[in-house]
Amino acid sequence: MGVGFVSSRLRRSRFSRILRALSTPPPPRGGGGGGRSLESLQWQEFSFDEVFIYERGRRYKRGDHTSGEIAYISSSALNNGVDGFVSPPSYMKIHQNKITLANSGSVGSCFYHPYPFVASDHCMVVWLKERELNRHLALFCTTILRHSVQHKYGFNREINRERLLEEKFSLPVHANGTIAYDLMENFIKALEKQQIERVMALWDRKLGAYEGVGRGL
Repeated sequence: MGVGFVSSRLRRSRFSRILRALSTPPPPRGGGGGGRSLESLQWQEFSFDEVFIYERGRRYKRGDHTSGEIAYISSSALNNGVDGFVSPPSYMKIHQNKITLANSGSVGSCFYHPYPFVASDHCMVVWLKERELNRHLALFCTTILRHSVQHKYGFNREINRERLLEEKFSLPVHANGTIAYDLMENFIKALEKQQIERVMALWDRKLGAYEGVGRGL
């Protein structure tokens, strides 16, 4: 979380392939239970403006930049889109806890910013309509937006308001059809936990190997 998507089935399978190796959260320590995979959830199609609010950034020429402490977000795909720190002019709105989506340049680059920032006119600033963003929800949304937009838009076909509002995409829902923000958030938390456990296991193996070499000297 325009945002180009094909059929609901293809969208779900693409997102599942991206995270296939991690799509089932690990069971809790001590055994028993387990997480739900993305593929096991019910999904429903939504239009972009049913889920998100957005506004376009403002033009701020590099030659006019004044050094400061507010992150300046450009359409770069590098460094979370941060292209310096500025003291922005009064006409630029300072955002925080929102997503940026590059509409030109590195089209489709999508990042979450928990810190204060201003956005160039090559970016859309995006946030959820019904829920305050947090890091876990934002990671879920940026993954869907990034991997859905980048294949459809580029240098010769930029994102604009009309294209953005025409786009539809699928999100997991509860039985009553409401967006399952809690499941989205918990899924990312489970992925993080799983990755931490993998890294810890890797370092345990490496340390064991080093200790074995040391004992052999």
